[in-house]
Amino acid sequence: MNEGAEKIKNMICDEKIKLVSFDIFDTLILRPVFRPTDLFVIMDNDFLKLMPESQENFTIIRMAAEKSARLSSENGEVTIDDIYQEMSDNYNIEKSVAEKLKETEIQLEIKGCYARKTAKMLFDEAIKCGKKVVITSDMYLTEDIIKKILEKNGYTGYDRLFVSCVLNKNKCTGTMYHHILEEYEIDAAEMLHIGDNYVSDIEKPRTLGIQCCYMPSPAELVKNTVLSTSDEKQYFAARCYITAVANNYFDDPFKKDFNEDVLTKRQTDDGLAEKINAILPVGSKKRKIAENIAHKFFGK
Repeated sequence: MNEGAEKIKNMICDEKIKLVSFDIFDTLILRPVFRPTDLFVIMDNDFLKLMPESQENFTIIRMAAEKSARLSSENGEVTIDDIYQEMSDNYNIEKSVAEKLKETEIQLEIKGCYARKTAKMLFDEAIKCGKKVVITSDMYLTEDIIKKILEKNGYTGYDRLFVSCVLNKNKCTGTMYHHILEEYEIDAAEMLHIGDNYVSDIEKPRTLGIQCCYMPSPAELVKNTVLSTSDEKQYFAARCYITAVANNYFDDPFKKDFNEDVLTKRQTDDGLAEKINAILPVGSKKRKIAENIAHKFFGK
């Protein structure tokens, strides 16, 4: 365990901390897509099979339906059911087709999500220390879906799951944190929250007096590398490769050798392929996993 992870472990096990809270997506759980909307790109073919006469792009429809559903909501919170109901009501998608597409999205989420090793280690440490652990998310996926994702990836033994679309309270406004503190009848200083979003996971709870640990996501850490700045990221398969590399290499955000590694050396004559070969050697098990993610799993 490196110095950064050891520091968080010590904070978790501090006797003054009565409740440890973890963010889910990009903290406990990683997705095999460069950006969340890439999941919708995967579904374009499914959409065309169900609606071959359509001239529309599923990704655009899905994004528009979520936006309009949020605008119709009193507090901006929506469930995946609300999104697909909006799609059926206002985007000329038959209800039966919308239901099939919704199920496809849910199954892709469950199938594609996997544990972030460094966060899993910290989560297990919190359980081992006998702390009450809660898991929090500002998300449209419902509790039953998220519980399946967590269980599949070995996250068990936590006390509660708090999801914004169920509570109609969220982390970004701070209302979810207030709710948790009231539920557990503890002072803010007795709660520790760990997450990847600097605004909703760090700045907002810190204003309430909650202790926080910033655990930047692989996507955030890869931003200043040649992988993220590469022109190749406009291509879906290339984005899958970038994600596979980033999630593997930046799983542990506390590594000290990032600046010295080949990944962050900005040789202008090196393209994406060279960087991938350096981190995921041809023929290696991890390379095969990356190729599977980029080609077989997504069918692109």
